Amino acid sequence: MNRISRLICECIGIAWMAFLLTAYFIPVTRESGANYVIKDTLLGVTIFHNIFLLIIYIALGLFFIWLGISHKIKMV
Repeated sequence: MNRISRLICECIGIAWMAFLLTAYFIPVTRESGANYVIKDTLLGVTIFHNIFLLIIYIALGLFFIWLGISHKIKMV
């Protein structure tokens, strides 16, 4: 991997983690009727309230960050 592609991977990972963090605070109206309104967060809608899917999303973001900074860390 060249330097530009590592930088792109790192930026994708950071942007993905920032999206997951901010999506928790963004309210979304999922359904509304005459007597009720169902509100949720964007993160809840994105992960379908599944903790395993959230873990996969976090692992994917951390993988991209690791892929971007792996050239800076020398393996022993």
